This record gives sequence, structure tokens and C-alpha cells, in this order.
Amino acid sequence: MRMNRYNHDRLTKRGDAARRGCRILFVLLCIPALCMAGCAAAETDCGTLAWRYTVGQPVSGVGIAGDGSRIAAGSADNNVYLFDRAGTLLWSYQTDFDVLDTAVSGNGMYVAAGTDGNRLYLFDAAGRPIWTYTAGLPVRSVAISDDGSYIAAGSDTNRVYFFNRQGALLWSYNTGLSVQGVAVSANGDRIAAASRNAKVYCFSNAGDLLWTYAAGMAVSSVGIAGDGSGIAAATEGNAILFLDADGGLLWRQTTALPPCSVAVSGNGQYIVAGTEDNKVLLFSRDGTLVCSYTVTLAVCGVAISDDGSRIAAGARDNTVYVFAPETAAPATPAPATPAPVPEETAAPPTVTPAATEGEGFVTIDVVQATTAPAGGAGEEFPVVPVAGAAALLILLVAAFAYFRKRQSETGEYDMLSDQHPPRWKR
Repeated sequence: MRMNRYNHDRLTKRGDAARRGCRILFVLLCIPALCMAGCAAAETDCGTLAWRYTVGQPVSGVGIAGDGSRIAAGSADNNVYLFDRAGTLLWSYQTDFDVLDTAVSGNGMYVAAGTDGNRLYLFDAAGRPIWTYTAGLPVRSVAISDDGSYIAAGSDTNRVYFFNRQGALLWSYNTGLSVQGVAVSANGDRIAAASRNAKVYCFSNAGDLLWTYAAGMAVSSVGIAGDGSGIAAATEGNAILFLDADGGLLWRQTTALPPCSVAVSGNGQYIVAGTEDNKVLLFSRDGTLVCSYTVTLAVCGVAISDDGSRIAAGARDNTVYVFAPETAAPATPAPATPAPVPEETAAPPTVTPAATEGEGFVTIDVVQATTAPAGGAGEEFPVVPVAGAAALLILLVAAFAYFRKRQSETGEYDMLSDQHPPRWKR
């Protein structure tokens, strides 16, 4: 009887320990599953993630063609990248310094880029440099009209610059403080600019100042509708503003952290913003939040197609993201091969080498773009599943260590090794 009761007590103790262990293990296994489910829900909040592509350094600026067939990105790795609609890398070009912003003409045939090395670049669709312009300080922002006839740039020289396709400087305007953002309407008849002097500017094609809007805080980015009927602005006061064609405030949205960049669809129906708290936000024209998407680090650049069916975003996590929100019917995809340079493009001006050192000289860049190998689609990295698997592995190791420690402290039956404690511990 004594032996039977001892065995009964020992088995009961083992059973209790096993049940406790199973309950703890169940809770631990549920934690990463819930985390992954939550992350997945956040990622699908703004339609489909069409593709993403990871580069060597943070992505600071993106641009998109009107139909979404071409997406450009600039990175702190000094490169300008051009992708097709499916995420295939068409070419990359190494510049002199960090690329701060990029823009694509509406027809997809020209790419503009501004760098921390004080240069503005204009490329053709194949990645060949047409001309460069040297400013005295970094070129923070670039924009280009639909057909590539006009290019705008904003610089730490405190100036808005406006060029024609041949690289001739048509006019410039001094705002008094760094120009952080520029935008150009589809036909180039309206130019918007954002300055650290807390103002939004609107100019005519001839350089006449049409109006200014006092935002109250430094303005970091602007976007404009194709017909100039709406202008969006991002301020360091955690606000996104939407103005009408005459500079009247239509609405204001507040964000948790400052928005870094804004863009307006060509049809003027959608406004997209990227924020310091890692979000891509999509608004309708009346200011309603349509959807949002959260990435791992701040979103430094955004761009949107004419109909809102494609959104490009560049983030400090070294990634270019392209989304397909359920806002409009997707535009008809363009052919995968780069469009040829139009025949009417005039040869860029030629200057003597000595003239390339100062400000305001247009030069020819002899470095050629690097063409990507065929089939180089966007690199997809399953960040959330990998993180979840890593967390699960850590929790399993912790659970194993816990059970081993409990067995050594209490002398209970070791379920993992199927060993009993020494007789003197019983």
C-alpha cells in the first residue's frame, strides 16, 4: 500500500507539472502568432503591395510616370534607379553624392534627380545623362512636367530653379531659406514650392509669383494636381495641408509625427503622404483617409500615378515600395522596354571643362548608366514571417530552459529526457 500511494503521488505530481508546462508553452506559442497576424493586417490596409526592392542605403525620393509604368528612386548609396511597372530594374546610375530626390515625366521618357553634391541631373528613358546643372548647395527636390519640357528644382541655395528640356535656366526665385520641395503641373504652367521659411509658393510658367500661403511651420514637401487645381503641403508642425488653385486652405490633417513628403495624383482626386512614424497615408480630395500602410522606418518619398492606382514610396529601411490601392481601375501597363528619346530633343549645351566648377553651369556627364540584367524583378523580403519565426525560436529555447530549470530545482520527472530523479530526491 505504501508503494502504491507513493507511485500515485509521484504520477500526480508529474501530471500536474506536464499540464502546467503545456499551458505555458501554449501561451508562448500564441504570442508570435498574434504578432504576425497583427502585422499582416497592417500590411494589407492599403490594398496590395505590388512589389518592393531593397537597395544599399535609405531611399530618399521616388517618382512615377502618369500611368505607373516607370518608377524612379534615389538613394543615399549615390544611385538613381529606374524600374518598370512589375518591379524589374531597368537601369541604375551612380551620381556624385547622395541622391535626395527623383522625378519621372508623365510620359515616362525623362528622369530628373537632385543630389547632395549640388547637382541636378536630367536623364533620358535609357538612363543616358542629357545634362547636369551645378548649384552652389544641395538640390533637395526636383519635378518635371508630363512631356519633359520643364524641370523645376529646389535647393539649399534658397532658390527655386526652372529649366527647359535643353537645360536652359528660364528663371529662379529666392525664398530666403532652403527650398525643400517643388512640384510642376502636367503642362508646366504652375509651379509649387515649399520653403523652410514656413511658406508655400505658387508661380506661373514665366516665374511670376501668384500667391504664397503661410503654413506656420517649415514646409518640407509639396505636390500639385495635373491641372494645378490643388496643392498639397507637408509641414514640420505634423500637418498635411491641401490648398485650392488660389491658395485657399481646403483641409488640414494632423499626423502623429511630421510628414516627410506629399504628392497629388494627376487627376487631383488623391493625396498621398509619407511620415516620420513609418506610414504611407492616402487621402481623398475631401481629406478623408482612404487607407494607410506601415513600414519599418520613416517614409522619405512618395509619388502617385495619375489615377491613383499606383503609389510608390521610399523609406529609410533601404526599400522602394509600390502599392496598388483599390482606388481606381489600373492603368494599362506600358511595354517593358524603355521608350526611346524623342527626336525633337535638342542637344544639350556644351561648355568648356573649366566652367563645370562654378554654380549655374550646364554640363554633359560622361558616365553611363548601368543596365540591369534581364529578369531583375523587385527583391521581395518576407520581413514579417522571418521576424515571427525568429521570435518563435527564441520562445521555444526559453521554454526548454525553463523546464530544465524546474526539473533540476524540484526533482520532477523530466518530460524531455524521460529520466527520473535520483532515488534520494523522491
